[in-house]
This record gives sequence, structure tokens and C-alpha cells, in this order.
Amino acid sequence: MTLRLLTIGPSHYCEKARWALDYTGVPFVEDSHVPMVHWAFSLRSGSRTVPVLMGAEKALSDSSDILAFADARAPSNARLYPEDPDERARVVRLEDLFDETLGPLTRRIVYCFLVPRPELFVKTFESSAPPLERLALKRAHGLLRTALGRAFKVSPRAEAQSIARTEALFAEVATTLGTNRYLVGDRFSAADLTFAALASPILLPDELPFLHRTDLPPEIGAIVDRFRESRAGQHALEVYRTHRRRPSKPTERTTAR
Repeated sequence: MTLRLLTIGPSHYCEKARWALDYTGVPFVEDSHVPMVHWAFSLRSGSRTVPVLMGAEKALSDSSDILAFADARAPSNARLYPEDPDERARVVRLEDLFDETLGPLTRRIVYCFLVPRPELFVKTFESSAPPLERLALKRAHGLLRTALGRAFKVSPRAEAQSIARTEALFAEVATTLGTNRYLVGDRFSAADLTFAALASPILLPDELPFLHRTDLPPEIGAIVDRFRESRAGQHALEVYRTHRRRPSKPTERTTAR
């Protein structure tokens, strides 16, 4: 049975799962939707959130479970979790830390950026949306922006607080890295992938197609640049440049339409 990954295209948790499947060479088809519209599809698997990986023995609705699924099927040179028990435990601790702290922070920052700016909001989500959802997005983005603004408690104060907390977390990551190339050991791992993927909304790596640095107004661009120039930001961008593998056959990963 073909694996199907339900996503919101620009979602950083979805990017985490998508990257892991791509990196380990697990073929799948991506089925991407607009925020909140995705419920009509994900609820069939019992989950309100995405990513959801369908077609395995059971639906996987947590990005870390999808990483573990991909890792179990990876060749030895693409494993995401070290064999050494101590290093593996450190990778898992960092992955959990980023899932629980970094992911929610960068998500709120981005919605604080997008909700007040209709053109930027539509541009972010339209490229990965199916045609009917793209049309609905253009016509009803005001309702969607209002709903998401309430859901994520968007405000100038929330933006400032989330940016400050993220800067503190980036400083912790810089300390963990020191002069090392990777967060744990001497190989790329789930810790590096998770950090880079969950930081991607405020770094906008060139490898992602949804929104680019040149699309941003100056006031947002300056914030993104500050994160990009930090030690942790540079690490995430280098990880994208070096390890964001794509499948060898384009048909292995397509967005359903």
C-alpha cells in the first residue's frame, strides 16, 4: 500500500516528517491542505493535527513517530538515531525539547507575522494547496486569518515574547553545539533535523518552496536575518544545504491535487 502523508505544506512539523521520509528513502505521496481544511482529511485517522502518515500498520499522527518509522527502514548511512545508547538518549531528549518548545514558539511567531498581512498569508499557503482550496483561500482568507489569530493568540505582545524566548533557545543550542558540526556526536541525526525543520519558519531556508526571504517586508526580514546570522541559525541553514535530500525519482513525492 502506498504511504500517504497528510500535511499542511508550510507546516514545520510536516516538514520534519517529510524530510525524514525523503532522507531515509521511504517513498510516499504527499496530500497537502490549507490550515483547518485539513481537518476534513486528518479526522478520518482520528487526529486533528498533521502530519499524519497513512498506509502503515496504523496511522502515525506524531512527527517523532514518523521519524522512528522512517529510521527503522533506513539504510545504515541514513539512520537518524545513533546506535550508541548514550548518544541516542541525547538525540531523543533534544528532539523532545525542540518539539515541545521550539515548534510552538516559531509557529506563533509566524502567525503573528502572517495574520495581519493578507497577501503574505495567501502567498504562504497557496502554492501547496489543491486548486479548490487555493480558490477558497483567496476568497475567504479573512475568515481563516481571524480563526487562526484567535487559535494562536496572535498579538504584538505574543510576537515579542515568542521572539525573545526563541532567541534564548537559540543561544542554548549554540552552547550545545560549541565548535562541533552536529548537536550530538559526529553525524547528522534526528536532533539536527528536528531543530532545523522547526526553526525553518523563521529562517526560510532556500531549500523550501513556500516563502522566501525576498518575499518579506523589511520589518519581518530584519527579524529573520537576525535569526539567520546567529550560530544556531547558521547551523540549521547548513544542515539544510547539506542534508536536505530529495528522492531520486520525482514521482515518489508528489502533492496530491
